[in-house]
Amino acid sequence: MMVVHDLVRAYTVTGHLPDAVEWPKNTLQTLGSRFGKAGLESVGILNSLSIIYDQQQLLALRIQKDKLLPGHFNAVWVSNELGRVYKHL
Repeated sequence: MMVVHDLVRAYTVTGHLPDAVEWPKNTLQTLGSRFGKAGLESVGILNSLSIIYDQQQLLALRIQKDKLLPGHFNAVWVSNELGRVYKHL
């Protein structure tokens, strides 16, 4: 998983974070057709996808904090969603 963290960091730094979502989604589709949607083989890919989405939400939150007034509804909503993700993890 450290490799995934490093990969996501590289996508983030280069401004290509949205592109990072494609490979796990495609891999999940392939694994789903081979082993079923609840196959144990998909756990690592799902974890990788959660790391990517986490980074996307953090990026969205940073942008909103820079551009919006403190306590703005959109920033609060993204913070809430990020907290929900962490809770489920």
